[in-house]
Amino acid sequence: MPVEDPEEQLEHDTEELDQRIDRVGEHIDESRDKLKARQEDADEIGDEDADAIGDEEADDAQDGDPAGFDDPEEVDELDVKEEE
Repeated sequence: MPVEDPEEQLEHDTEELDQRIDRVGEHIDESRDKLKARQEDADEIGDEDADAIGDEEADDAQDGDPAGFDDPEEVDELDVKEEE
């Protein structure tokens, strides 16, 4: 139903814009909530990975030989075996 009075049209448009602004605000709030949930999930996964890495490092410390550490004695023994 078209409104012919300019003042009524302006009021109608204002109400419509207010409703749209409210909907956009709701979408923004929902998006922020989803982002926050994803960040919390990512933080939990990151903490689990950090814990796993920490466990590996703790295991290495208990073994007395951290992963990736070349023991000079073992390297010398390999060199000797290759030369023979």
